[in-house]
Amino acid sequence: MLRNYFRFLIIGLLLFSSLTLNAQDVKDIDSFKQLLSKTKQDTAQINLLNQIAFRYSATDSANAFLYANQALDKAKKLNFKSGIAKALEAKGNYFLYKTNPINALGFFNDAATIWQQLKDEKKYASTLRNIGQAYGMMTKYTEAITSLQKAEDIFVKYKNDVGLNATYHSMALVYSDDGQKEQAISYYLKSLKIQEAINDVKDIGSTQNNLGRLHYETKNYPEAIKYFNQSINSSLKNGDIRTVGITQLNIANIYIVQNDYTSAIGLLEKALNNFQKSNFKRGVLACYNNLGAINIRAGNYDTAIIYLKKGLAIAKENQSQVGVALAEQNVAYTYTLKKEYDNALIWFKQAEQTAQKSGADQYTYGEIYNHRATLDSATGNFESALKYRTKYQEITDKTSNERVTRQVTEMQTKYETEKKDFKINLLNKTDSIKSLQITNQQLVINTNLYQISKQKLALADADLALVNDSFLLATKNGIILKNKLDSTQKEERIGNLNKQSQIQNLELNNQKLEVSHKNSIITVIVILAVMGLLLGYSFYRRYKLQQQAKLQQEILHQQDIATKAIIAAEETERKRIATDLHDGVGQLMSAAKMNLSAIESDLNFTSITQKNAYDKVMALVDEGCKEVRAVSHNMMPNALLRAGLASAVREFLDNLNSKVIKINLYTNGLNKRIDSNTETILYRVIQECVNNVIKHAKASLLDISIVKEDDNISITIEDNGVGFDKNTLKNGTGIGLKNIETRMAFLKGSVDWESQLGKGTLVMLHVNC
Repeated sequence: MLRNYFRFLIIGLLLFSSLTLNAQDVKDIDSFKQLLSKTKQDTAQINLLNQIAFRYSATDSANAFLYANQALDKAKKLNFKSGIAKALEAKGNYFLYKTNPINALGFFNDAATIWQQLKDEKKYASTLRNIGQAYGMMTKYTEAITSLQKAEDIFVKYKNDVGLNATYHSMALVYSDDGQKEQAISYYLKSLKIQEAINDVKDIGSTQNNLGRLHYETKNYPEAIKYFNQSINSSLKNGDIRTVGITQLNIANIYIVQNDYTSAIGLLEKALNNFQKSNFKRGVLACYNNLGAINIRAGNYDTAIIYLKKGLAIAKENQSQVGVALAEQNVAYTYTLKKEYDNALIWFKQAEQTAQKSGADQYTYGEIYNHRATLDSATGNFESALKYRTKYQEITDKTSNERVTRQVTEMQTKYETEKKDFKINLLNKTDSIKSLQITNQQLVINTNLYQISKQKLALADADLALVNDSFLLATKNGIILKNKLDSTQKEERIGNLNKQSQIQNLELNNQKLEVSHKNSIITVIVILAVMGLLLGYSFYRRYKLQQQAKLQQEILHQQDIATKAIIAAEETERKRIATDLHDGVGQLMSAAKMNLSAIESDLNFTSITQKNAYDKVMALVDEGCKEVRAVSHNMMPNALLRAGLASAVREFLDNLNSKVIKINLYTNGLNKRIDSNTETILYRVIQECVNNVIKHAKASLLDISIVKEDDNISITIEDNGVGFDKNTLKNGTGIGLKNIETRMAFLKGSVDWESQLGKGTLVMLHVNC
């Protein structure tokens, strides 16, 4: 019962805060109207009309469309495209405030087309942000994020902090609605960082409150309270007591969950005072209803009825018929608990009539029918109780089926998207393999060319040998000629006989010397050619080594990319399955247990056997809930996300049977968080090692040590089990050990095994972080 109050009230507060026309808006409208009467320029008039339409779009549909249509008509006559686009946006803005995203989307798309035609990227980005908000309301989260990311890119390009702030805020809302709380928190933090940088005191408190609300929804209550307190301080500095009251109401919800009703009541009274000062009627209604709910839980029914009737009066004052119907049925249920059945029946009938007049949603009818069945059962009118219980069950089944259908559709969409991404990655990898094959073929061709060059070099060596022989021969001829010259000179000294013959001999010798000189030049040229060939071969060999190094580097790079993709995909799939189990199957099991419990009082067991059979069914459902939670927690432990590696490992080990194996865990230096990817991979490696010990080692004692020193982490896992032959690791490892090696390789870490048969096993892990 208490939980149902909170659900209704929080939704009401968020919608109401979006639809309030504040004093500044009224003041702006008056100023624009005065300027409109004084402005004669047509384009200036169009801009003022659009400004007024924007201000009215939050609450006053008649005036919003009146001024937007005037602007649209004037802009079309002048072909003033900028004015046309702004008028379309004003209409879309109205439907966005009225949570009619389908109509809003049409106007925004038309405006976006005009901004693209005008090549006005800044205006186009603002319209993309509105389109993303509309898609978010339609639960088309993929399309919403796509539009918002396009807007983000443009705002980053122009360094537009105001636009980025609004875009990050919208992305946070979409991720929050899609159940991706961590992503939502990250974008709220980006928005908060910009607000602090530009000193946006107006919105800082609201953003801090939203961060606290998200941490509350993820049950991280200490972090939630931290941001709620920051929101209160920021809002007090800005004089925004309404946001202070909303934040106090949110903190009170935490105390209620923790059953600390005294603290909750104190905060609700403070929030009530702030809401009354700021004339925030919906906040006052929230406080009265929550105070009534707490007093119902505490058994103070008279006090609860006083608060609930005060809330009912405000709901009637605000003409919120749905809120009136819920408030009336809450009063009726309180009279039921108080056993004043006649009063309860009157209030239940009034609540049902109000719901029919207001066209209430299925949730409101479900509350009325459920509690009316309880009243009829208490008064012995079992036929009426069965009728209302059946109506309630039909609504519950319909809502559950719609939720399951929506979840299945979303899961199918995600599956198809992931399937397409996988095909694209597969094609990219195929192209990479073909490129490597082409490179290998080119390497073979280069090798063949090298062999041909080698053969040519051998021939050149043979030619060089012949040249050397010719050179030696020429040298010997020179020596002979020199000897002959010496002889001739001696003969000339002895006598001048037959000079003509000597002259001819000298000329002949000179010719021979010239031929010998030419041969020497040729020899030098050949030697230089050979040296050139050797130098070319040296350059070729160096080029070949460089290409081989590049090829090896590319292979290692592709392996690293593939490893990262596999590990990232595995962790994403673990997280997705864990979320689906917890939010899908877990919620269905809990609903089944609640429904079984609800009908127990309506069943008349004719024998102990039937009662035992019913108890067994309840036990099986309860065991199923626990099993789903255990599997979900094992696949993606909250402790790892919340508190880090040491806490996650300790929580995992605590769940093991200490009677089978005693486990000692020692940690040091892990006071500060390390990289989330490193934490996740090390947790999986430790988990795999412990599972191997339990399955295969037959050990009675397991010692685990995790030590972080400076920039490295060392982990040892030692058991006293049967051990194994280390040589078996050289012949190929199992899937588990291969996973360990792959994950450690991804972290660029090392893993070593020390083991002997009968003497246990020691696993040593080391990674830099």
